[in-house]
Amino acid sequence: MDPDITFRPSAAEKIVEKFGKTVDDEGYIVDKETQERVESNLGNEISIDNFGGVGKGSQVFLEKDYVSVAEFIESKEKQD
Repeated sequence: MDPDITFRPSAAEKIVEKFGKTVDDEGYIVDKETQERVESNLGNEISIDNFGGVGKGSQVFLEKDYVSVAEFIESKEKQD
């Protein structure tokens, strides 16, 4: 089973726009107001090609790989 999560590029851009973000000239997700690049829950600047989703209840951006998703789930379990 492939551990990657996949969005079509147009769907990914629509999702990040709903959270007040856009994509810069280099393909990275940035805040519309500050133009600062968004970091994933792993602390990496996240490109639209590597976008895996947004965590519930906040703006935690996930990379489209198992490590990012697993880390997010583990952190949520610790909070509960």
